[in-house]
Formats: sequence, C-alpha cells, structure tokens
Amino acid sequence: LFFAAPADAGARQAEQQWMVGEGLLVSPVITPDTTFITPYFTPGAWYSAWDYSPLVVEGTAGQAVELQVPLGEMAVHYRGGTIVPLQQYAPVTRDVRYSPVTLVVALPSSTAGEEAAARVVAPYAAQEFCRSSREQNVDHMVACGVLFMDGEDDVPAVTADNSVQAQFVAVAAADARSGGISSSVVANGGEAAGKLRVGAVHVLGVGGGAAVWVDGAEV
Repeated sequence: LFFAAPADAGARQAEQQWMVGEGLLVSPVITPDTTFITPYFTPGAWYSAWDYSPLVVEGTAGQAVELQVPLGEMAVHYRGGTIVPLQQYAPVTRDVRYSPVTLVVALPSSTAGEEAAARVVAPYAAQEFCRSSREQNVDHMVACGVLFMDGEDDVPAVTADNSVQAQFVAVAAADARSGGISSSVVANGGEAAGKLRVGAVHVLGVGGGAAVWVDGAEV
C-alpha cells in the first residue's frame, strides 16, 4: 500500500494489507472469530470487488475504515483510476487462458488535474500511455489499465512476438455522466494471438442516467 501513496504515513504502517498490481487492495481478516476489520485506505475512490459499493476518502490523507467481513471472506477493493482485466476462474490455468475478458473500469473521485494539484500518485503514472492521457485530459477523470498474456512455456524470454499486451484508457467527464474507453494493442503474438476477446465492461462510479454506446449504437 505504501507504493500507492509514498507520502502517506498511514500507508507505510499498513502492514496487514497489500496491493496486487496497481488496482487491487487486499485486506484479510487475521484475527480469529471476528467479522470486523479496520483497513487503511489512501485518498480517493475505492470499490468493493464483491458488490462494487464505493468508498471515497476525501482530502489529502488516508484513513482507517471499519468494515464488516463475513466469516470465510476477505475485503478486496478496486482502486479508483484503474482498469482491471479479469477472466473466469478455472482449476487449471490452460482452461482459463483464453476465456473472455471482463474489464472493470474503476473511475477516480476527482479529475486528473485535481489529482496532480493534490500530488496524488495516480495508478500507472509511470507509464507513458497513461501519463500522456492524464496530461491531455486534466479536466476529466482518467483510469488506466494493462492486459498481459505471457508467451509459451518453453520460450526463454517474453517478447512482443510471443505475448499479448494491450493498454486501456477510460476518460470520463467530471460528473461521470459521459466518457469513453479506448484500447491500444502493443503486442499480439504467441498462442493467445487473436484469441482473447473482451466479453463485458463494468464501469464503477458512473453518474445516474448514463447511457452506453458501442461502435455508434446504444446498448
């Protein structure tokens, strides 16, 4: 969690949570016979991975928030500003490898310009495709994500010729009532080339009454 907010002292002390990549925060229950935890959240929007319910931490400092977690489960949250690609569960990796992809677009709680002014370290800020999108859309909310499928098992190194890599950017108006999602294929090689398809898109944090259009047609 420290890497999501290096200047946040509370994030440095959150030793019982961890980030998975740029977009997922895992907060396990480590105390026996309890259904309440108090995980730490850095500033911005977070969304429950189970029911998409939002949690927004205002201001420039994070805070601990009490959550109820049923026995046998754990708290998992999408970080606002990220696009997370998901695939269906299967006991064997090869069975899920080419299954349809669901994109979870977690919109941030503020515009790119507001985040920059608050010195928020945005997700994928170090990658050019996201940094340039944020610079070009300072008055909009921006979310970024990456899909990566590695090459065959017997290749010595992952390259553009034996892997699939795609970059996603979502740009939404400040009121989250309009926007769009774009993708760029960086590599399309190996066994997965031409086989992966986006089967669904879930956009979290949209305003009420928003309509969805795909290739010029409302859906």
